[in-house]
Amino acid sequence: MTNARSESVSQGEASATSQQERIVKLAQAGNPKVIAALLNHKLKAQAITAQVRWQNQVLRVALESSQVPDRNFSLDIIERGLKRLNIQGLDQVDVSAYVPHSETACWQEVIQLKSASLAIDLAAWLESGTSLSDAVIEVASPTGLTQRDHLTSTPSPTEPEQKYLCFQMGLENTAMLPVESIQEILRLQASQILSVPDMPETVLGIYNWRGEMLWLIDLNHLLGIEGLATAPLELLTAIVLEIDHQRLGIVVQQVEEIESHNPKQLQSPSGLFSPQLEPFIEGYLREARSIVLNPQAILTASTQQNARVF
Repeated sequence: MTNARSESVSQGEASATSQQERIVKLAQAGNPKVIAALLNHKLKAQAITAQVRWQNQVLRVALESSQVPDRNFSLDIIERGLKRLNIQGLDQVDVSAYVPHSETACWQEVIQLKSASLAIDLAAWLESGTSLSDAVIEVASPTGLTQRDHLTSTPSPTEPEQKYLCFQMGLENTAMLPVESIQEILRLQASQILSVPDMPETVLGIYNWRGEMLWLIDLNHLLGIEGLATAPLELLTAIVLEIDHQRLGIVVQQVEEIESHNPKQLQSPSGLFSPQLEPFIEGYLREARSIVLNPQAILTASTQQNARVF
C-alpha cells in the first residue's frame, strides 16, 4: 500500500514537472495567453489582472484593477517576469493601466528588456512567496491554458549527468563550474589576503592556504564584469580550482548550490556574449539558463597575466 502511494506521488511530481516545462516553452515562444497567466499569478497579490497581446511585433500588456494599479509594483513584476522568460526578439513592452469602465489609461510605461543578465531562473521567480506547484496548477487551469495550447513531450532516455557548482557572478547573473575541478570553497576576510605590488587589477593577492601560497583573483574583473568592492573585515567567498596540480583561488560574490546537468546539453556560446567573456565559457545550459565556465581557461589566463608582470 505504501509503495503504491509513493509511486503515485512520484508520478504526480513527474507530471507537474512535465507540465511546468510545457508552460515555460509556450511562454518563451510568445504565447500571450500563457504570458498573461504567469503574470497574473504574481499580480493577484494586489488584485491586478493583465491582458497580453501582440501588435505589430510589440508586446502590449493592459492592467486593470478596482483602484489605479500600483505603478512600481506592476512594472517590477512585468519586467522581472519577462526577463526571466527571455522571449527571443522581445526588447520592448508597452504597459497601460486602467480602472473598470474607463477607456483612458491611468498611466502608461515602456519597458526596455535589454539587460546584462546572463541567466535567470523563471521557476525561482514564480516560486518566490508562493509554491511553484500552485503556480503550475493555476497557469494550467482553464483560464490559463486551453487544450490546444498544450505541447506534447516525448520522454528522453536517461543520460549520465555531471555536477556543477552554481554561484553568483555580477549583480544579476549566475554561472557554473564543474565540481570535478573544485578543490575547496573558502570563507576568508579581505584582511587575510596579502596584496602584491605591481600586479594586474584582476589579482587580489596571496592567501596562506594549508601552508601553501594560493593566488586569489577577482573573477568578475577577469571576465569583464564590474569588480568586487571589498572592505578589510568583509567576508569573501573563494573557490579553489585545481587542474593538473595547478591551483587558483577565484573570489566570487556568493556560492549557491550544486546542480546536476547533462553536459551534452551545453550549447555553443559563439556570438551570444561579449568578446572578453566568451573565451571563458564552456557552453550555455538552456534548461538552467546559465553559462558554464571553463576552469582551464580561467587558470591559463591568470597564469599568463602574472607571467607578463614578472
